[in-house]
Amino acid sequence: MSIPRGTAAAPVAVSVTSSATLLRAANTSRKALLICNNGTSDLYVGLSDVTAASGVPVKASGGVLTIAPPFITGQAIYGRTASATIDVRVWEIT
Repeated sequence: MSIPRGTAAAPVAVSVTSSATLLRAANTSRKALLICNNGTSDLYVGLSDVTAASGVPVKASGGVLTIAPPFITGQAIYGRTASATIDVRVWEIT
């Protein structure tokens, strides 16, 4: 994925727990999201009702999920773990 000139990138660190944790708030200007799992437990990504069973898995220790067209959504994106607290990096392109 290339990042067009004139776009804004806003990387943030998020501490994700076993409860649904907001990764990025709703944003109708979103063009893409890059989610990197820096933790030692798997991450599960979805909407506010995400569970370990329903979320998109992102493997521990550097697993990456890119959400880009045609799958991008302006909705809030959440993550959770099965039982641990982990460090996640989220880069939003607007």
